[in-house]
Amino acid sequence: MKTQQGSFSVRNLSKIYTNGVQALKNILLSILTSMYSKPGPDRAGEYADVQVIQLAFDNYNKQNLNSKFKVGNYLLIPMKKNFTFLSCFILLACGNNNETVRTQKVELLTVDRLNERIKQGKDTTYIVNFWATWCAPCIKEIPHFEKLQQEKKADKLKVLLVSLDNNDRLEKSVIPFVKQRELKNEVFLLDETDQQVFIDRIDKTWSGAIPATLFVKGDKRKFLEKEFTYRTLLKEYQQFK
Repeated sequence: MKTQQGSFSVRNLSKIYTNGVQALKNILLSILTSMYSKPGPDRAGEYADVQVIQLAFDNYNKQNLNSKFKVGNYLLIPMKKNFTFLSCFILLACGNNNETVRTQKVELLTVDRLNERIKQGKDTTYIVNFWATWCAPCIKEIPHFEKLQQEKKADKLKVLLVSLDNNDRLEKSVIPFVKQRELKNEVFLLDETDQQVFIDRIDKTWSGAIPATLFVKGDKRKFLEKEFTYRTLLKEYQQFK
C-alpha cells in the first residue's frame, strides 16, 4: 500500500480495537496525516503477526528500520525526535484492548456481602486477607497469597484480598497498586464506616491490627493476626483444609 510521506501505513489494525478506540485512533491519525503531504516511499515492511503503526518521514532511510522497538504488541519505527512523544501518545491512547479486559477490578465489599459470598461456597476454602496499601508487612506477604492461589488451582480454594484503605483512596492508591502488582486474586475495598463494629463481626479476638487473615470452610473458621511467609501460609492452609 503506497502512502504519502508523513501518513501512516496500518495493517489489520481494526481487528484489535473496539469501535470507540478505533474512532479515537482515526482522529489522531487524521490530525498527524494532515500535517504531512509530501510524497514518499512506503516503508511499512513485513512483520508477521505483529500489528504495525508506521511513521515515515522524508529524511529516513530504509537501513534505519533496524532501529525499531516494541511497545506492548506494537512495533514502532523511530522518527524525527520532535515527534517521538506524539507517536508514543498515539500508541498508548490506542492501546491493546486485551490488556483492558485483563485489568483487575476492585469493588467495594461490605461484611454482609463477604459473609454471603462465603456462605454460598460451603465446599470451598476461603482465605480472606485483610491488608492496606500503607501497611508494609501486608504488601510484603501479598505475593505469598498470589502464589498459593496459583499453585493450588486444582483445590477448591479462593483467596480474597480485602483492603482496609479509606474509600477515598480507592482510585488514587488501591487500584493503581493492584495494576502495578498485576494481582490475579480478587481484590476488594471494605465498605464499612464503623471500624469497631466490622472488626468484631469478622472476629471478636481481632485487635484491628493488620495484616490479618481469616480461613473459612463451611462452619469452620480460624482467624490469625500475623504476617505470613509462603512456607507458613502453605502449612496453615494444608492444616486447615
